[in-house]
Amino acid sequence: MKKTYVGMMLLCLLLLLGCVGEKKAGEDKGESADIIVGVEEKNAPYYSVDEKGEESGLYVDLMEELAAKGGFTYSFCPMTISGFRGSAGQECDVFLGNMEMERGSMAKYAQMEPFFQTALCLMVKKGSAIKEKSDLRGVSIAATAGAGEENFAEYLASKYGADSILFVNEKSCYEDFAAGYSEGLVVEDILAQKKKKKDKNFRIMITSKKYKSSHTFTARSASGIPKLLSEGMKRMKEDGSLGVLIQKYKDSFSQI
Repeated sequence: MKKTYVGMMLLCLLLLLGCVGEKKAGEDKGESADIIVGVEEKNAPYYSVDEKGEESGLYVDLMEELAAKGGFTYSFCPMTISGFRGSAGQECDVFLGNMEMERGSMAKYAQMEPFFQTALCLMVKKGSAIKEKSDLRGVSIAATAGAGEENFAEYLASKYGADSILFVNEKSCYEDFAAGYSEGLVVEDILAQKKKKKDKNFRIMITSKKYKSSHTFTARSASGIPKLLSEGMKRMKEDGSLGVLIQKYKDSFSQI
């Protein structure tokens, strides 16, 4: 059974916030950006903004490299996967993140090969009645809508009779789980390790060998942007800069 917590009013608000974020990013750079990149905000270690407005994370470093090699300018636009889908890709030129393609969207959108993948985990709370996989029947599992997490949550729901509850972003999933409304949380393994260290009451119950979080670019096929970014990624692979960048973040993940 699947329930979705993505109301139309919330979706409209997210799209509005995305527009505001785009305008501010352009103003901060002092120029009209060639490419507007949609990203999930407050999504460390991939993308985050500090109190001074400084952007950091894997996505930020990656876009800096691609822009230098491709000779284009860019700005980030805070947006969820649901927001990108709901706007039909009109609020930004490309979405950068862990987004799964919808059925029937392949002709409209182009999705590049993932540049970074991590395993997905199911977290539960210590002391709960969930000890074995068979205990998942009727358990509510929070997951991010439109991401790899949704696929894993749906598998658990189908296989063990759990209920997958979808949220617009990982932050909302975690808040629901931490508050005790959801009894399980599907999240990337690197984030699961971080959350487990932060809260000793959390434990990793399952780590999937099949379902992954795949970070990549998704853009409208006719925009020409997939080709531009693909060429840049190819150059980064050839000169080794992509491998260096990914290793840098893998090393930082191991220190979480």
